[in-house]
Amino acid sequence: DTAVIGAPTEGGAGAVHVYARNGGEWISQARLTPESGSNDRFGAAVAAQGNVIVVGAPWAQVDSAGGAGAAYVFV
Repeated sequence: DTAVIGAPTEGGAGAVHVYARNGGEWISQARLTPESGSNDRFGAAVAAQGNVIVVGAPWAQVDSAGGAGAAYVFV
């Protein structure tokens, strides 16, 4: 009863929208965004199970070497 939708180009950095089904309606629950605000493509990959959401950001810069990518876990 939960839908997780990645929008990797939204706002430049990307975002993830979380919806919950209530009867016959889907209700917005959250909008997840990266801390950095840079062009990480946050939301290019998403997965959800139970109360855990994992979001991929393949262009995230994790050190001075460049875009190594990152995975964010939300509970």
